[in-house]
Amino acid sequence: CAPLGIAAWIMGGKDLTAMRTGRMDRTGESTTHVGYILGIIGTVLFGIQLVLVCLWFALAGVMFNQMQNQMQNDKKEFDQRRQEFDRKWNDFPAPRKPLGDR
Repeated sequence: CAPLGIAAWIMGGKDLTAMRTGRMDRTGESTTHVGYILGIIGTVLFGIQLVLVCLWFALAGVMFNQMQNQMQNDKKEFDQRRQEFDRKWNDFPAPRKPLGDR
């Protein structure tokens, strides 16, 4: 609806100017003025919406980047713990055969 708000703002402004200079009949001036004001409001609301959507995408990008970094850090920590476990497991003494099996 943003193009309609911009169009109402521009067309309303031109028509109000034409009415004030006498080039257009003034019978619809109040309706034209309401359309002009609503065009401004619609355009401003669209601008706010556009800013909020851009902020949302920026925030989503930051959150995705943090999740990706956290996953990489978790993988590094897992690999380090796995290597430590493997090292301890390999250093563990092998089980001995019971005395009766010799």
